[in-house]
Formats: sequence, C-alpha cells, structure tokens
Amino acid sequence: GPLTLLNTVPSRGDGPVQMTVAKSGKALVVANFGSAGVPPTVVSFPILPDGRLGEAVSRFEEAGVADGPAVPRDANGNSPTDTHDHCIIRSPDSRFVLVCNLGLGKVYVYRLNSATGALERNGDPFVVPSPAGGKSRPHHLTFSANGKYVYILDGDMAVVTAAYDAAHGKLKAIQVQPVTAAPPPGADSLSGSEIIADAKGRSVYISARSVDKTLKNVLVNGSINVFAVSPKTGKLKPLQQLSSGGFAPRTFVLDPTGRYPLMANQLSGAITLFAVDQKTGALTPTGHELKEVPEPGDFLFEAER
Repeated sequence: GPLTLLNTVPSRGDGPVQMTVAKSGKALVVANFGSAGVPPTVVSFPILPDGRLGEAVSRFEEAGVADGPAVPRDANGNSPTDTHDHCIIRSPDSRFVLVCNLGLGKVYVYRLNSATGALERNGDPFVVPSPAGGKSRPHHLTFSANGKYVYILDGDMAVVTAAYDAAHGKLKAIQVQPVTAAPPPGADSLSGSEIIADAKGRSVYISARSVDKTLKNVLVNGSINVFAVSPKTGKLKPLQQLSSGGFAPRTFVLDPTGRYPLMANQLSGAITLFAVDQKTGALTPTGHELKEVPEPGDFLFEAER
C-alpha cells in the first residue's frame, strides 16, 4: 500500500476545500475557498492515462458581495459573509457539478465534459431560499438516492429540498425546512456543518456545530438532526435530535453497510459511532468512540468487498 508521488499542479486559487472526480475517471474539479480580497474559484483538470494531472483546462471566479450585515473577520481576514466556495459535488450522471457558495447564498452549476475536463457555466446560479426570507448560507449539499432531489444545508440551520432536473442541470426549491434545534448551554446558536442522505431514500441527516455570536466554534457538544423523507415528494419531516457526542462536529458519514454513522468531532479529537434503526432511520449512540484522532476532518472507506 505505499504511495508514489506522480506530479503536482497548482489549484489555481486560494484554499482548496473540496474536489470531485468525473465518473469517467478522466477529469478532476476543485473548489477553492478564496481569501480576503481573493475570490473563490472552480477549476478543472484532465486526469492523464498514467494518473498524472494535466494543467487546468477551465477556471471560473465566483466574485460578488453578500447582502446584509457583514460578519466580523477572523484572524485570517476571512468572514462567512464574504464570497466563499465551500462544497463541490458532481451529479449522479457526472454531466454537471454543483458548487455551494456560502457567502453569496447560491449554488453554481457547471456542465462538465467528462472526457476533457472542460467546464461551462450552466445558466444563472440557483439562489438558495432562507426560512426568514433573508440571505441563506449554503454549506453542503447531497443528492437523494434516486437522484431526483438535492438537499442543501443552510449554515443558519435550515434544509432546502430542491427538485433536480437531470436533463438540464436545474434546481427548483420545493421546501425550506427550518431545523428547530435549541443551542445547548454555553452556545449562542448552532451552525450546520454536514448533510448526508442514506442509500435507501428513507432518511437525511445533518450535523451542527455549537458557535458563539461571531459564528466561532465553542467547546460545547454539537447536534445531529434526523429527517424522514417522503417517498412521494422527497420532502423532509423532522424525526429526531441528539447530541453529536463531542465538540465541533464536522464530517458525518455512513459506513458502506448504511448501519453505522461515524461523526468526526473535530475539537474533541475523537470519532463517535452511532447505530441506525433499520425501520425508522433514527440513531442511537453505541457508546463506542475512537479517541486521540487530532482534528478529524474527513473519511474514506476502502472499497467494499
């Protein structure tokens, strides 16, 4: 299992945060978060036959200024109300890639040439609605198991369900579901951090961090919220809320069997294991925890055998 470096190419932007590979295996698309004064970018690269990356073939900037009052900048000069690309995911058929811009409250859609890696902007971005009628802060999104719906997590604790037109790569909002979760003692509010849908089309799960008034993490347990999915409409109904089991939950993933969610509690340095009720989709803490994992941030499972 040793690794051998093949090559390195510039990401053509500041702060690469996520990437996705075309179904063909011939193209890689990267979202760069951006920084103070530097707009985020979406950049694509060809994957060569020997596995190396070619030079970038497409690059788009997501410039702009968010409406409403600005959130104070952090020590790095960044603010959540600046334009920042936070998440990128490809459509199930690999014809489009969708990018969440949390500062502008939009999802940008790009048409992807899976053979060459070339991108083209697919019309105007989708403006993510907010339950309060203000500016949304989309952090992450996920497709339903059947590919008919996209679930978008607003950092201000709401989930937007959008019907997905696979032929044209278009989104249409059909539900804005507020997450009515009271922050635990010691926190001013909760901020959504991850969203996943199960492979059965039965449940959607979100994790949320406990934050202060400036949206900075506090050392208080976060939460997990479970939603039941309507098989007819794709809309969500609140089912359960429980503690994430640690501080600053970030990535949240189901194991390949779909029976055990794993929660990366970043500031606790631990991964907490839950079990899924196979009838309802509700979660139960198992009491198992993998400790001494410094700032866990992502998961990758070995191919299922």
